[in-house]
Amino acid sequence: MLSQVPFWDSVAGTKTFSHPLDLNRFRAFVDRGARILDYGCGYGRLSGELYAAGYRDVTGVDPSPRMIERSRVAYPQITFDVLKGTSLPFADASFDAVLLFSVLTCVIDDDGQRAIVADIARVLRRGGIVYVSDHRKNQEICDRYSVGSIGTSTTDGLSSTRCAALTAAASSSSVVARQLHAPSAADAAAKSMLP
Repeated sequence: MLSQVPFWDSVAGTKTFSHPLDLNRFRAFVDRGARILDYGCGYGRLSGELYAAGYRDVTGVDPSPRMIERSRVAYPQITFDVLKGTSLPFADASFDAVLLFSVLTCVIDDDGQRAIVADIARVLRRGGIVYVSDHRKNQEICDRYSVGSIGTSTTDGLSSTRCAALTAAASSSSVVARQLHAPSAADAAAKSMLP
């Protein structure tokens, strides 16, 4: 897999991101006491927004050491770690929610995307929330992951609800989708909130 770390390190001091966080939608699914992972946090903008909104247990990870340095300076009250390799350094089921903003766009190969999805599934607790928001060009990601389950040990793909979340995200809208492990009334409610 091609490393993009040198590029992100080279722009870490000046790069800005503007992909919006729909905080009202997020609040509908995730209470302020939740443990949240911001995967691919860059310089910590979204982690900082969550902290300012009262979420105190936020952790950001990114493969760029320079981005992490910048995030630690900007938001010293938040935990940020450099992501080394594809495995997250956290125990299974250790997060209530995961943000995945404009990350899959940056991963050019299927295996890399599958590894990210599988590791997120591993660290997310049963019934947890995945907030996926990405760019239009990722429509093909939904097609690749249209079967299987993110909530099991398989890495074949995403269920139809999560695929719908990715489809909506692919149209550049922000989507919050409930992490599904088994159908329930809460799953139906989450699906009804998709645009």
